[in-house]
Amino acid sequence: MSPWQQILAQLSSKALTPLANENAALALLCKGKILGCSATFADALAVSPDEINGINISQLSARLQSNGQQSIECLSLWSPKRDHHFQWLFVDGNNNEKLMACQLRATSYHHQDCHLLAIRLLERRLQERSQQSADTTFSDIPREILDASLGHSAEAVYITDAAGTIIAANNAMFRISGYSQQQLIGIAQQTLFLEGQNQLMQMGMAWQGEVMKTKADGSRFPAWLSQRWLKSNAGDSYCVNIFSDITDKKALQHHLTYQATHDSLTGLANRRQLKLSLQDALAKIDRAKSGMGALMFLDLNGFKNINDCFGHAMGDMVLQLVAARLEAGCPVDNLCCRLGGDEFTLLINQCDSREQVAKLARQVLSLFDTPFELEGQKFYLGTSIGITLFPEHGEQATQLISRADTAMYSAKKSLDHIVFYSQELQLMAEQKVTFLNALRHALSLNQFMLYYQAIIANDTGELMAAEALLRWQIDKDHVIEAIDFIQQLEESGLIISVGNWVLSQACQQAAQWRKQYQRGVRISVNVSPLQLEHPDFIEHVDNALARAKLPPNLLSIEITESALIRRPEAVKATLMALKRKGVGIAIDDFGSGLSSLSRLSSLPIDSIKIDADFTQQIDTETGMKFYQAMVFLTKALDLNFVAEGIETESQWQQFKTMGHGFGQGFLFNHPCPATEFTQKYLD
Repeated sequence: MSPWQQILAQLSSKALTPLANENAALALLCKGKILGCSATFADALAVSPDEINGINISQLSARLQSNGQQSIECLSLWSPKRDHHFQWLFVDGNNNEKLMACQLRATSYHHQDCHLLAIRLLERRLQERSQQSADTTFSDIPREILDASLGHSAEAVYITDAAGTIIAANNAMFRISGYSQQQLIGIAQQTLFLEGQNQLMQMGMAWQGEVMKTKADGSRFPAWLSQRWLKSNAGDSYCVNIFSDITDKKALQHHLTYQATHDSLTGLANRRQLKLSLQDALAKIDRAKSGMGALMFLDLNGFKNINDCFGHAMGDMVLQLVAARLEAGCPVDNLCCRLGGDEFTLLINQCDSREQVAKLARQVLSLFDTPFELEGQKFYLGTSIGITLFPEHGEQATQLISRADTAMYSAKKSLDHIVFYSQELQLMAEQKVTFLNALRHALSLNQFMLYYQAIIANDTGELMAAEALLRWQIDKDHVIEAIDFIQQLEESGLIISVGNWVLSQACQQAAQWRKQYQRGVRISVNVSPLQLEHPDFIEHVDNALARAKLPPNLLSIEITESALIRRPEAVKATLMALKRKGVGIAIDDFGSGLSSLSRLSSLPIDSIKIDADFTQQIDTETGMKFYQAMVFLTKALDLNFVAEGIETESQWQQFKTMGHGFGQGFLFNHPCPATEFTQKYLD
């Protein structure tokens, strides 16, 4: 079996079926290099198979293709995993140009992406027309004009005889090489070459590619060389060499490549470079059939506060310090990358065990024990690390990055902030995505509804207000409380549209009760900090009141203590505007947050709702004292107080002894739809 037949035996039938026949002119290419060819292919180009096996296809191609592009540029566009159909201008062993119809079929050979190339000579009359055109292009031009054009060309040109001795050169050749005419003429062209020249002196072969040349002073420079052998009418062989100095082009390419593969802020490798390096590491392990690598995905804890409090310019400088510390503190053979924002990765090409990776992860965590100092400020940051091992957790770069990201989000909730990827994490992540997708459509599918819970006066036992509570009814038998999806609403940005819907529905319900029962039942609506900070929030409230024709004094906005901490001045301005309109304002879950008394006293608050955890302890001596202290505080600030979470008659009686206030809890009613609430308290 011939070498070519051995190659064919290892190729897939899918690649061969549309091409293979006894007379097919076929060659197998890998990254442009010819690994083998059929006898028909070699005959078509007037060379022997041994002459072309191992060379680049560019050496058998014309310098310029019919579209005006250089052949080497066209070759770079051949995608390794796609089929291609095109016409290609070859140069055969007799230095004749031949236009071929070409078909490339993507295939695999020895675990490498390759192409099976089939060529077919186009119609003879087209070849003759092309050859005739080539022969007559310069036939009418005077010899002295051609000599002057060649002599003053911007590209260096020199001609050698069959032995490789330089016998002629143009002015650009002298200028670029630094040699004078006396020094250059008569020397062997090998004197000018350093690298990549082994294949140049094959008699009769055309060649083009990048080489390293030397100048007269011994300095080196990269050049793009095109070489072609020609025969005179007398039968003498000459080699025409045309080249240009590509130093600036190489520098530009290096600069552009660096920009494309590195983060402009920190100088670390970016996501693109990470994928390339990860693919190389995977391929190396696959070839060795052994070994293990790891990818760490890092997300900074507490970085958002720096951006919010000190601005993005300060945040960028902190990121630069983080990048420098990661590079200095990690092993030199590992690749540190910044993917964007406050996300970093660490690629470990080779490791011995899971324990070794965990040890390195703990080492990375320790880098954040020391604060980052900048402009007199000390910034304390932490990090959470998700880890994937390859090939155990995946054999694709994108897949490994995604799974390390999944593990990182789980690490944020773990005690040691280090989590290895597992199938369980993937399942949880998929469930979260499914849940969030369903949540995105809940509003348009009318799956949201409001439940109501009574707020009762402790001295008269009368209904004074109702709190509107959001529920998500996925199906007839499945209703989810807001606490189970409010975080997803905020993270996805849906809280604004859903919050506006809640506000509008609650106002309409209060207006309906007022019209039907001739009494004003104040409606209380929970508002997210993100809603409160939205520039159009006041307008949203005005629209809800106007559409429902509800007096502002029958609406109360409930906010948590955390809303007062994020952007205190902006929140204060919004609350002042609501207060001027007559809208009530209550602090919900008071005692569970971190608000200060000085801040509370400066805000336009009407009432405080004491957290249910304190109510549960009201039957104890200590719990009673805490409760009395908070009630005393609200009275001192001239605020109303509401006891949340009243579940027993004993708690209610204890609360009554503290003076005029209001109670809310399961003792009075569990949250229920408007119809049930109306029947219980208004009919």
